Amino acid sequence: MPQTKTIKNMSQIISPATNQNWSRLNVSNFDERLISRANKKLSAKNIIPVEYFSNPSNIKTISQMLSFVRENNFADKDVLFSLALRLLKERRIFNAKKNAVQKLLSEYPCLKIDAIDDFSLPNDESDLLGLFYQCLKTEGSKNTEGSYYTPSFIAEKLLEGMKLEDGQIYLDPSCGSSNLLLNIDGAKPHQLFGIDIDPIAVMISKFNLIMKYQGYDFYPQIFCADFLNAANIFGGNLNFDYIITNPPWGSVNLANEDIFRAIKSRETFSHFIVAAMAYLKQGGLLRFLLPHSFMNVKSHEGIRVFLVENFCIEKMSLYPNSFSGVFTKFIDISVRNLPPKKSFLFDVGGENIKAQIAPRKINPHCVFSILSDEDLDLLDRIYDRDFLTLKDSIWALGIVTGNNRERLIDFYKDGYERIWTGKEIKAYEIAPAKKFIRYDRDSLQQAARDEIYRSPQKLVYKFISDKMSFALDCEKRLFLNSANILIPKIEGMSIKTVLLFLNSDLFHFVYKKKFADIKVLRANLSELPFAKISLAQDKMFEGLADEILDGNLSAHVKAQKEILDLYGLRSAVNVGAKVLPAADCEAP
Repeated sequence: MPQTKTIKNMSQIISPATNQNWSRLNVSNFDERLISRANKKLSAKNIIPVEYFSNPSNIKTISQMLSFVRENNFADKDVLFSLALRLLKERRIFNAKKNAVQKLLSEYPCLKIDAIDDFSLPNDESDLLGLFYQCLKTEGSKNTEGSYYTPSFIAEKLLEGMKLEDGQIYLDPSCGSSNLLLNIDGAKPHQLFGIDIDPIAVMISKFNLIMKYQGYDFYPQIFCADFLNAANIFGGNLNFDYIITNPPWGSVNLANEDIFRAIKSRETFSHFIVAAMAYLKQGGLLRFLLPHSFMNVKSHEGIRVFLVENFCIEKMSLYPNSFSGVFTKFIDISVRNLPPKKSFLFDVGGENIKAQIAPRKINPHCVFSILSDEDLDLLDRIYDRDFLTLKDSIWALGIVTGNNRERLIDFYKDGYERIWTGKEIKAYEIAPAKKFIRYDRDSLQQAARDEIYRSPQKLVYKFISDKMSFALDCEKRLFLNSANILIPKIEGMSIKTVLLFLNSDLFHFVYKKKFADIKVLRANLSELPFAKISLAQDKMFEGLADEILDGNLSAHVKAQKEILDLYGLRSAVNVGAKVLPAADCEAP
């Protein structure tokens, strides 16, 4: 059939699992769906990095240059080489620094494109060469290489508070076009070192430094190499006072096996951190720009443990913006090559909050969250007792249709039934469904066992949420994959009692402080501490849950008090989603 032939030709741009599912399901309009779900790593689209512009009004000029280059199919290295020559001549550096320039030109025997001289260039961009290179690079190459250059406003933040003194040296092990190296306060060129695996970026970086430091007789100390596998790259054993960079993000291709064994990860930025610490002087400062997931995703546990157990974390800062073509939030982390200490500063919106990392008995995956002394004390008291967990429970994802636009309709017709999404789930409540589906398991991309969906009692919860919201389903309803399903198995607890605990203020506090995640994950839920209770207590909690389900809001307030009593927090004060222990709090 045509679909089978298309799948064979196009399967490289989707995952093997998706390819297998779509082939099995005989999916229609396959080409269109491949385009909409194509792997970014193969995208040939150019993305204008608007955040990298010093002056947004230059976007039109740069876009015109980009179109001209693409129409004529010029090689990137020739374009950037020609642009650099023009800048050297316009700034009267070409002859003034003849030796350094000639060495640079001999190192890069590129083709000079005369037509580049015909364009009117902006003179108010801090890194015109790096900017244009980022415009030339496709979305696919950026995604594959994890290559997103550091805009000036982020470079300023990363370099905040540092000034190179005489005798100090600085390394950027993923320097790109050297936007960080160009903005260091008090620096002289012989104090600056950079490494990048991209030869074009290294060429740009050298041109940039020669233009920046016109009054110095030097040749830029920028090396083209893979930082993770570059022994003796500097021609000697150098240790740096500062190592500050925006490292590549993604899976490392040729992982250093020693590093892998130490942190159990092939994530590039994690390997860069370990490698950089080996080059950092005692007392030296490392500062890296990292994805927000570094703080709490389980796969980054190894690098968090490496830092917490061996070095002094000084500060972490949360950024409100993201890069063009990248949707993740990001942070920076400042680490000293000094013995560990318990607390660090967390900068959120310019406010420095004193935070700590909970001990491993409370925080086995070494999640970084904002914890005060009071938070730690409360978590310690909650977990310092025998408790049960959801680890032996039954879990399931909602239905994955493979194509919601085709499979779901907005009205009832014969053979269809209602299906709910995560948006309709609130604490104790399931709002009316807005969609209908023909439930044919063989036509679905992914579905749990029928007995789970049709269970006479099950809990359902939103998957994407910064707060847990659980509801009880006794009507054998269907749910899409924006909702997850739990059939709890906790000794001595009815399903309604479990529902009460999961919707409690205390459990909201524990989840927020312990995991700091915007997703409600099975692995995290499995670590929540359910206190052991008697049969009489279970009946009492179940009765309170029934009252809440019947709309008695006062029962919710009573349930909060009873749960606090159970954990020895009788006099605790409820403040929003946070529970604060009172000074006279004592065990029941």
